[in-house]
Amino acid sequence: MGFEITDEELISMDPELLIKLQKFLKEHRLHKNMSLDLHNKNVNNNELFNYELNITNTWVSNKASTVFEEVEDKEGKYLGIKITQDNRSYIARNWRINSKLKEIVELSASCDLTKLWRNNHPSKRYYLDKTFNDYIKGSHHIGFSHTHDHRWVFVLGAESLSRRTGGQIIKFVTFNKIYYDQLNDCLTEVNLVPSSGQFCKQNFAGKDLLILPEDLEKVLLHLKKINNWKI
Repeated sequence: MGFEITDEELISMDPELLIKLQKFLKEHRLHKNMSLDLHNKNVNNNELFNYELNITNTWVSNKASTVFEEVEDKEGKYLGIKITQDNRSYIARNWRINSKLKEIVELSASCDLTKLWRNNHPSKRYYLDKTFNDYIKGSHHIGFSHTHDHRWVFVLGAESLSRRTGGQIIKFVTFNKIYYDQLNDCLTEVNLVPSSGQFCKQNFAGKDLLILPEDLEKVLLHLKKINNWKI
């Protein structure tokens, strides 16, 4: 329930506490205005094909300049997270916004991986466009890169996603195989499913590299240190 602070209470407030309150309100209002401006900049585009989606949850990452929206179709079927950045949108199929996903997005942005789409990654058919395409179907992964023109560094793909007791669990983080040497500098390679401090090659698809989410910060800090964002 909301409440108001009276002038008398402000006057009688401890000066140190008053300074902290003023600082908090200033930062809170600045963040709120930045988030609103970013949301409006990224989301409003009346020329795009209208799928009549229902938005059930929204999170804005100011670090990544990206809007995340959980969306349903007009029949109420859950689709995933609509990710909008730099005037381009796609749906990450079946994904949901939770604290771990937010943590990964913010960590990546702090290590200079601020881009969540690349030219033709996901494939163009998954982007919101002026005509009907596979946008509503959604891409199975969320990818991270240094710029929109660089290759993806890592993704949260279908192999990463698991559900337990109704909650979303991020099991693995999948690194591009071109970063094998860099992962080998930080972690120990194994042939089976990796544990903490380990990585392994996928035995299917592109033979990319799997690590646990708990090792992501260590790897990203190493890559940032050597500034190794491969094109």
